[in-house]
Amino acid sequence: MSREINYGNNCKKIKTLNKDSNLEIVLLRDSDREMELSERVSIINNLKPDLVVSLHVSKSMNMSVNGVDVYVPSNETFHEKSKESAVIVIDKMTEAGNLKKRRVSEAPFYILKNASCPVMTLQIGFLSNEKDRDYITSEKGQTEIALNILEAVK
Repeated sequence: MSREINYGNNCKKIKTLNKDSNLEIVLLRDSDREMELSERVSIINNLKPDLVVSLHVSKSMNMSVNGVDVYVPSNETFHEKSKESAVIVIDKMTEAGNLKKRRVSEAPFYILKNASCPVMTLQIGFLSNEKDRDYITSEKGQTEIALNILEAVK
């Protein structure tokens, strides 16, 4: 379900709703197929983007856990720019109150460690939490999420 939400809805919606000619949105996949992390990083590093936002949804054994988490690299080269962008994204994603702000933190995820540019992993809510799930799977929620991400990365 998370791939369906991220690729099928959020990623396509972000690209479709982007009306800013100065903001180029590049999707790493053109379908809902699996892609090796090394292949993703290779594409990212060849594109040399200003920022990468890797979209995901979370789940937890504790069904009351909800909200947005953003993870950034710990390497010094891109840490500050990644963190600055992550703070803007999490603030924008949570300002309307539909999703709770959790945290921006460092993580040793493959893409974060190996991308040669500012990068973040954005965890958009928890499928295990009914309120988050209802919001992130609704048309209204997906449109708001896409617009918030677009506004934040401009």
